[in-house]
Amino acid sequence: MPEAGVPPASEGLIESAQRPAEAAAQPGDRVTLESLEPFPVAPPEVLHPAQGNRFHADLPAPARPSTPPRHGGLRIAAGLRVSPQPLYIRSGRFRPCSFLMETAVPSLKSLAAFEATARLGSMTAAAAELGSTQPAVSQRIRALEEELGLPLFDRSSRHLRPTRDGEAFYEEIAGPLQRIAGASRRLQSRARARHRELVIVAHFGFAHRWLLPRLPRLESAFPGTRFEVFPADRDDLPGAARADLAIRFGRLLSPPAGEWPLFHETVCPVCSPAAAARHGLGTAVDADTLARVPLLHMDEHDPRWLNWHQWCELAGFQPPPRSSRFNYNNYPLVLNAAAEGKGLALGWAGLVESMIEEGTLFRLGPAVDRPDRGYLLSARHPDSATVAPVVDWFLRNTAAS
Repeated sequence: MPEAGVPPASEGLIESAQRPAEAAAQPGDRVTLESLEPFPVAPPEVLHPAQGNRFHADLPAPARPSTPPRHGGLRIAAGLRVSPQPLYIRSGRFRPCSFLMETAVPSLKSLAAFEATARLGSMTAAAAELGSTQPAVSQRIRALEEELGLPLFDRSSRHLRPTRDGEAFYEEIAGPLQRIAGASRRLQSRARARHRELVIVAHFGFAHRWLLPRLPRLESAFPGTRFEVFPADRDDLPGAARADLAIRFGRLLSPPAGEWPLFHETVCPVCSPAAAARHGLGTAVDADTLARVPLLHMDEHDPRWLNWHQWCELAGFQPPPRSSRFNYNNYPLVLNAAAEGKGLALGWAGLVESMIEEGTLFRLGPAVDRPDRGYLLSARHPDSATVAPVVDWFLRNTAAS
């Protein structure tokens, strides 16, 4: 007899299932049943309500059938035994159950750390590619090995080599990880093309003295794109990681893929026209000029840029004796001080032309060249339909300047 409150089976709404199902799950596995509506009666003790119309069964069983049996419209998942007492369910109102073997999947970060290390042969190289640190990569690989229960690398020699299990694991996961990365890049590129927003990080001098005066021209060239510019003299700022384009000062020789030289370093003295007249300066400076005219200095703790001492040595002058001075911590402040007539500054080609054309600065000789140094442009997604034309714009306009 049906339980109280349950319609009789003759109405065609109720069926019962009493036979235990053969199961395929291992001990400790969990399977899930899902219905289109809640059970009409309380589920038997082998089933545990989870959420909504979902019930869990935790009972293990030893063997997997070729086709899970059906009972009263409910597909019995591997691992479930039906209670010896009748289990009433509504006929035809259940989806085929989804059974979710809750096998732990290693984290994507640990898999990426292992894949990069196995491919590059070095945790240090993997850390550089992943934008992480060597200790972090090592820790992720250790965690992965503990999770899998097997060593993936042979650490007995100086050279890190995958074990046989590590090589087999690499062959299994390398392709899927590359496809995930490729799919992610394509979606990111599609999203950027849709939203048309580009983030540019550039060193202070370039951002203020080259890019800012040309920003209206850049926006006119790409009317559907919104540009965000962040001046930053440090390459390791958190915002730099999300920049679509980054412009930095460094070595120009053999730049890596995805990086383009913009212009090499040429440096000459500059000052205001009023300062040139006040100190009786002609078209070039000499050792006497440098000894008597105040020199404006940028913070010399940054070795990327020339200071006055280095410039004098390259120009063939005796460096002037050290005297009291004020150090400016970014290049726009140095140029502003020069334009106000406070002394001589070093002027970088490509950055001072607009102030010279405006008449706020006066160029003096001689010029010192360092062809192996200058400004470089890098792109996080150089093949993006949004980024590639902007890269071309920078290359054309820096060549023209």
